[in-house]
Amino acid sequence: PRADMSAKREEKRNKERFVKVKNLPDNKKCFDCDARGRPQYVVMPLWTFVCTGCSGVHREFSHRVLSVTLHTFTKEQIGLLEAGGNKAARERYLATWDPRDFPLPEEGQTEKIREFMRLKYTDGRWEARDGGGAARYDDRGGGGGEPEADCDHRIVEFSTEVDYPLVP
Repeated sequence: PRADMSAKREEKRNKERFVKVKNLPDNKKCFDCDARGRPQYVVMPLWTFVCTGCSGVHREFSHRVLSVTLHTFTKEQIGLLEAGGNKAARERYLATWDPRDFPLPEEGQTEKIREFMRLKYTDGRWEARDGGGAARYDDRGGGGGEPEADCDHRIVEFSTEVDYPLVP
């Protein structure tokens, strides 16, 4: 019974922390297009809030996305959202971006959104020279896919081979 009460208290605190970070002004609009309102997904490798359309494009990039209404965020994930979020991602991935160079795509412009994401995440076209402050995700495997603060999500290839000792 005591463990149940403690778990329920922690779950309540986590929900309160998540609502607080979700309601920050920068997190109330999609990070990848001009969609306003409440983004419905979090992109784990980037710890950003995005709309439904952009979440689909992120899946094309093999980014894991989580529903803000269906997923129960852990204490650790909420900590990464607090450290990351759309503001920190903007400081990192759009540090030198000028809308005259590539205008922010409009909601529903899937091809332009895809190109904007490629330039932003894969090519690092507008990335801060110092790496910025966004929390990042290690998608290389190992460690159970847990978020890491000191890795780069722009890994395109990785080896899935594991050296197992030979058993005679």
